[in-house]
Amino acid sequence: MILFILKRLFYLLFSIPIVVFIAFFLIKASPIDPVEQLIDQGEFSLDSEAYSKIYTETARNNGLDKPLFYFSISTSNYDKDFYQLVLPADITFFKNLLRESFDYQAIKQLHQALNQLNKEASKELKPYISSILLSKTIDEIDKSLEQLQSKSPGYYAVIAPSVQTLKASKSNLFRWIPSCTWHGLDNQYHQSISKIFRFDLGASKRDGRAVQVKIRQAFSLTLLMIILALLFCYPFSIWLGKQMFIHRHKRWPGILESILFMFASIPLFWLATMALSLFTTPEYAKWLHIFPSVSNFDMHLKDHFWQGIWNNIHQLILPIICMVILELAIVTRQIANLLQKEAHQVYINTAKMKGLDHKDIIHHHMYRSARIQMITMISGGITSSLAGFVVIEYIFNILGIGRLLLDSIKFSDWPVLLGIILLVYILTNIIVTIADILINRFDPRLNLFDHAQ
Repeated sequence: MILFILKRLFYLLFSIPIVVFIAFFLIKASPIDPVEQLIDQGEFSLDSEAYSKIYTETARNNGLDKPLFYFSISTSNYDKDFYQLVLPADITFFKNLLRESFDYQAIKQLHQALNQLNKEASKELKPYISSILLSKTIDEIDKSLEQLQSKSPGYYAVIAPSVQTLKASKSNLFRWIPSCTWHGLDNQYHQSISKIFRFDLGASKRDGRAVQVKIRQAFSLTLLMIILALLFCYPFSIWLGKQMFIHRHKRWPGILESILFMFASIPLFWLATMALSLFTTPEYAKWLHIFPSVSNFDMHLKDHFWQGIWNNIHQLILPIICMVILELAIVTRQIANLLQKEAHQVYINTAKMKGLDHKDIIHHHMYRSARIQMITMISGGITSSLAGFVVIEYIFNILGIGRLLLDSIKFSDWPVLLGIILLVYILTNIIVTIADILINRFDPRLNLFDHAQ
């Protein structure tokens, strides 16, 4: 068993970089600029030169000026200097011209000349320089350059040679040849994965708190809710499913199954919304006002976290009931159907022919054979309940891991989002491993531990 656990641990450690890789590039595909998130709102009103300086310093201080990955694949006209660009306007300028021109050095010279002239130009000439910097094609640059010629022949003479060089290289087909640029270990992905293996998830972009602290507090509340829901749901579901099978020839199991089917078909968000609307306010009827109104938990301080949960435990009752009702309806029907399927197996007929009591057959034969499927079902239910609590926590305004996940997406708090993704992935692997150990314990014929050797 130890070798089996070590093998699973090795797979987990090996797969974490892959999970981080997928999450990292999905986050980078977001249109929100991570550098602008770190800049104070008051600094957006500064002039372009001062803002560019602040933007560059912020990017370098947070490692956001580095290439994304260990290598980049692009067309052969991209130079290695391109990946050192920091300002979005500079990157856009180069990308637009590199789609048409093969000569990277000519684009670089033009860009340097335009930036220098933009610093020296008068207020009258700045719009003409800016229009060239914002041009998307070489033809647009040529038109803007003609307008500049009449206003400042000197500036035109500085810019024109580079533009002519770009026009000459415009039709070069060799620029479409793919090229790979190696960046080494000094890149953003390696920086992120190195911090993760050092157990450093960084700070939240939203409030500057440590990501580990935020996730630990939020997950503690969610874990408490999951444990309470499981304690109420699964023991009762297994017992009720067995009773439905034992008394399957009576009328009430059919009626109960129809009721369970109705609850199982209700979407969780609708059930939670209706429960919140009906049972937390006296608006519809005073006798329906059973549970307290929704409000934020006062659990922001670490030292008072568990005290905050205890003071607000009454607000967890209705959310847990909503989760238990839905899971109860699904699990009970699955248990009953599972026992019904086992009843048609050959070994059950053999037990009946031996004269064994009907209840002994159910408890000592059918139930023991169905335990493997039950373990698989329960382990899957635990992992899927995490998704259910995202809905529950959002509707009931509970500051758990689901609410934190939605808030991190809403406010583009990527370090927190990445931490939650890793937490859910690791927990899923742990639950699956525990389920496999229990399955092998109840059915040694599977030889899961022997396969690990």
